[in-house]
Amino acid sequence: MSQVIAITAPGVLGITSPALTMGRGAPQAVRLVRSGAAGVSVGTWIQALVLAELWSAYGFLAHVQAEVVTNIPGGVLAIVIVVLVGRRTSTTLRVLTLTTVLGAVASTLIVLSVVSRAQWIVSVPAVVGAVGLYLPQLIKLIRYTEVAGVSLMSWVIAFFATGSWTAYGIVIHKLPVVLPNVVMIPSALGIVVRVCLLRRRSETVRVAALPVDGSA
Repeated sequence: MSQVIAITAPGVLGITSPALTMGRGAPQAVRLVRSGAAGVSVGTWIQALVLAELWSAYGFLAHVQAEVVTNIPGGVLAIVIVVLVGRRTSTTLRVLTLTTVLGAVASTLIVLSVVSRAQWIVSVPAVVGAVGLYLPQLIKLIRYTEVAGVSLMSWVIAFFATGSWTAYGIVIHKLPVVLPNVVMIPSALGIVVRVCLLRRRSETVRVAALPVDGSA
């Protein structure tokens, strides 16, 4: 007898949201290897790594499996990106020191949350941190015009990921999942628009600089 598999909104979003978030970092890592770190905010990715730690813990404590599935591999990718940015900008020691300190703070909060059985000790800093996750990257793109190292694909994926997580948080009635992503949507969109504009401007300048007859 065949078994009917019910397709539900939480089920679909519980798959697409983690998939999009995990896929967010891969194009950026590839771009760093190929084109360097110009325009990439290491602050955003350090923050992503620390938040992956907190959200993984929240997923365990609140029984939100999608958060666990997302943030463990997402954290690994964030580590790769942070290391690549550090190497490309010759700031590896400083970057890893800051990452270690912030990671230790997150671990302390997780231990306190488990011992006291208080989810808010993890969820509150996770939500607050996630609200500003994309802001360092957006600010860097506003202040500087070089975007050779920034992966447009990563930020397009990030934009759709935040929308998917918002919808997922709504259908499973988890406010900590909804709140940060609602704020992250315009930040991600702003990054996408800014990268597109800067690349278009760079291409226009490059074409304008070519000789009229096309000779070298």
